[in-house]
Amino acid sequence: MVKLQVHPSAAGEGAEKFALVLLEEQEGPGVEVEAVPAAGGAPHVPCVARLEAELRRAKEQLEAVSAARDRTVEELQAANEELRSINEEQRAAAEELETSREEIQSVNEELTTINQEHQATIEELKRTNADLQNLVESTEIGTVFVDRAMRIRRFTPAVRALFNFVAADRGHPFAHITHRLDYAGLVEDTQSVLSSLERIEREVSSEAGGWYVVRINPYRSPDGGIDGAVLTFFDITARKRMEEELRQAKAAAEAANLAKGVFLATLSHEFRTPLTAMLLDADILPLDGPLTPTQVRRVDRIKAGGWHLTSMIDEILTFAKLDEGREPVRAERTDAGEIAREAKELVDPVAAAKGLAFVLELPGEPVELETDRVKVRQILVNLCGNAVKYTERGEIRLGMRAEEERVVFEVRDTGIGIAPEHHAKIFDRFWQVDGDSARSFGGIGVGLAAAREFSRLLGGDVEVESELGRGSTFRLWLPRPRGDG
Repeated sequence: MVKLQVHPSAAGEGAEKFALVLLEEQEGPGVEVEAVPAAGGAPHVPCVARLEAELRRAKEQLEAVSAARDRTVEELQAANEELRSINEEQRAAAEELETSREEIQSVNEELTTINQEHQATIEELKRTNADLQNLVESTEIGTVFVDRAMRIRRFTPAVRALFNFVAADRGHPFAHITHRLDYAGLVEDTQSVLSSLERIEREVSSEAGGWYVVRINPYRSPDGGIDGAVLTFFDITARKRMEEELRQAKAAAEAANLAKGVFLATLSHEFRTPLTAMLLDADILPLDGPLTPTQVRRVDRIKAGGWHLTSMIDEILTFAKLDEGREPVRAERTDAGEIAREAKELVDPVAAAKGLAFVLELPGEPVELETDRVKVRQILVNLCGNAVKYTERGEIRLGMRAEEERVVFEVRDTGIGIAPEHHAKIFDRFWQVDGDSARSFGGIGVGLAAAREFSRLLGGDVEVESELGRGSTFRLWLPRPRGDG
């Protein structure tokens, strides 16, 4: 509150009149007006009234100013609050902008990386496309690419040897292109592949006399779909000519082999006739009278030589029959020991002529086999004859034993033996260690080969154990009949 005191002056008559106004700020609202009388007299009424009126106006103005000030303060406070809110929003927006800027920068870096990878991929695709283009241009395999509508997409230069292609044919129907193949169903087969998705392969000839393998495959797009067909044309003319030459050579060889068989059969007959007569004469010669020891030795040599020539002829005929596939197996139930005895009887004279003992070792009871008796005997004769041929001193032993599932024949000698590195080769046809061996011991190197081939024909085999200088052991094993054991 403002306390207003008015003190009029006490000047003399004629002097200028004035008043003293005191303003005192006190607690409380409003304005208090107090008129103080002049010294020595009553208050100056008109002056006071005027001052009161002015004071009231001043009061009203002050109240109006105070109210305006209060409104201004309130407005300023409201504006300040708005500014503070705007400032917070701007700060949040700035933070969001900063986050967005960082995200945009990160995205930009990722886009830069992707762009670099994309550029590298484009370069790689360019190089790959260039490689494929060079491959297509340089390959000798004729290739045609068609789309699902049977229009030409691409072709290699090599295919122009078969098709009348020009560069402008790309996009044209494949059926409109003429070719020089003996293949009337080419277009139909291509349509069939597009429908069934099954590969088709054919061998066809050309008008120029060439041969081609035509392969028609579905063209698979990167997403696994079918986007057309691929036709490839492989030139197999050289292979076909070689096959024809081989066929003609085979026919000629078969004809020569047949002629060889006929020749060997005729030759063996021509040899066997005089040999039979010679051996017969040697057998009956002692009947004409006693022979001297020298004559006996000479007759034994004649028999040994005749037997040797006869065995060689038999081996040659055997190989001729094997080569022609005319060697049947005539299986029968037989006693293995009896076959061994027959083989010994055939070889014993030759062993005796060389002064070798021939020992037969058989079990006490019969051992049955179901096999070709003649072929088993021939195998044993070959093995025993081979043992006699390469043994100068000692003995030959022919043994036989029954095992759980097979029968084993063993031929042991005390001959020159065989080096380990030659064990596999001795069963090859016409193989001998060296020329000196053939001249020293005779033969043409077919006895062991025939023995092994016969044994395998009968379901068995021939094996060897030997050391050089310590003799050899040959084993022939054959399967036993089922139910025996």
